Amino acid sequence: MPDLDARPEENTPDASSVTENEVPAAAEPEAAAEPEAPSEPETAAEPEAAAEPEAPAEPEPVTMPQGIDASPVPEPAKKSRKGLIAGLIIGAAALAAGGFVYGKTAEEYKTKYLPGTVINGIGVGDLAPAEIEERFRLSSENYSLTVKFRGGTESLKGSDFDYRYVSSGETQQILDEQNPLMWGIASLGRGREYTVTLSTDFDRKQLEDAVRAFPELQPENEIPPENAGLRFEEDGTFSIVPEVAGTTADEDAVVKAVLKAADKRASLIDLTIADGIYEAPVVFADNPDLISQRDNLNAFLDTRVTYILPDGKTETLDRGTLRNWVSREDNGFYYIDPELVSGNVISLVHDLAQRTNVLHETRAFNSTAHGQVEVPCDPYGIVIDEAAESDQLFSELMNHTSAEREPVYSQKVTSLDPNIGGTYIEVDISGQHVYYYRDGALVLDTPCVSGTYYDPSHRTPCGVYSIYYMEQDRTLHGTRYPDGSYEYSSFVNYWMPFYQGCGLHDATWRGEFGGSIYLTSGSHGCVNLPLNKAKALYESIYVGLPVIVFYAG
Repeated sequence: MPDLDARPEENTPDASSVTENEVPAAAEPEAAAEPEAPSEPETAAEPEAAAEPEAPAEPEPVTMPQGIDASPVPEPAKKSRKGLIAGLIIGAAALAAGGFVYGKTAEEYKTKYLPGTVINGIGVGDLAPAEIEERFRLSSENYSLTVKFRGGTESLKGSDFDYRYVSSGETQQILDEQNPLMWGIASLGRGREYTVTLSTDFDRKQLEDAVRAFPELQPENEIPPENAGLRFEEDGTFSIVPEVAGTTADEDAVVKAVLKAADKRASLIDLTIADGIYEAPVVFADNPDLISQRDNLNAFLDTRVTYILPDGKTETLDRGTLRNWVSREDNGFYYIDPELVSGNVISLVHDLAQRTNVLHETRAFNSTAHGQVEVPCDPYGIVIDEAAESDQLFSELMNHTSAEREPVYSQKVTSLDPNIGGTYIEVDISGQHVYYYRDGALVLDTPCVSGTYYDPSHRTPCGVYSIYYMEQDRTLHGTRYPDGSYEYSSFVNYWMPFYQGCGLHDATWRGEFGGSIYLTSGSHGCVNLPLNKAKALYESIYVGLPVIVFYAG
């Protein structure tokens, strides 16, 4: 240390003079007369010296008692200063020796890292850059990469694709920038931490080939994704089948991801959570349209329409039939096809009508001369209106409206009075006779002449009718010709029509009635009566009176 070595030279005598004057003689008066020592305090053993303002040039001789040594005692202050000087000299020597050792050690840290130095989490104190570089190299040689697929896991060793460490020079740069003289402070735990780039390189073609050869990327081992869909369950309801993620991967995307992982020295790449690797389903279980479709199908199948039929029986349309009216595409997509439903509805209603309809075109009648006969009549019975019923049923199904009801009928007359009542006119065409019953009692009967039988256009129509008006003194006309003339014109006294232009009336131009006249010489369709019988009948009947006209056999 330069400063410490300079101070003894300025303030202390040479070391040899200290040795020679170690114990000064009593006869030397100069010892008491030294004026220079201001930095050395006077000791407590010399009170007299402190009291004297200045030392006498020539001390007075002192006569001592016999037996007492008269030699002067050395001054304590002077001896203490010499010891300090000696200590300083020794300390300086020690410091010089220590500085030499410290410098020697600092010289060594020009080639190795200071104590406590950490690089990339590794303690490298007292190591040379080459040693840590070797560690990095060995670590790279042991590198491996695990690739996790949905269908399995594959492992790649660095040696499979020439994976190797490439020095960036940063480890040497750290050494070059450190101060070797700081090794002492660093030894106290004050080392520094560094992060260096661990550069690596590898054969990208070898790695790519290895990845493309993975079993998980071979088409025969891949499971394609499947959309969520619907399934018809055994309980007759539709449920959602979740999507299938599948294992079909984009090979190029996998290669790119693995190369990137190797670039980053990653030990694991999980492709199951990476984006853009696997083909994905389009429709998922939480798809709102799929949920709506399921609910609509189940609502359709839940619809029940129960028919109450005339015989008291019932027939119900429910999911047992409706399940066959649900459409399904080849890809498994279920849906309601309105055209298919409409067609099935029409078929169902037609079948129901065929089994339900009962239509009568004749009715039984107890005749006067022939017993029970079948009399033609306006059709009556039970008839389903197929068009109207199909429209209503289709609407109920498409709107999921359950119902318990009768079918829509076009006609619903379940029976007719077999006796028609007790008051009526009976026209027996086969017997050429007319009977009039009032309250079940015969009050009038007469022979007649009906329409010409062998001319179908002039036959008297059979059926159950009624008198719809009554008139006296009426001229009846036949077909009107273009010249204004008529086929015939006949005056009658009593006119009682019951069906279109046909009616009961007198025929004064006839001399005979009954028998077989009607076969070839009958009327144009009316029922001709003798004048007196026509008058009696006219005066006894009323508008609305039933008229039964029939052929017996």
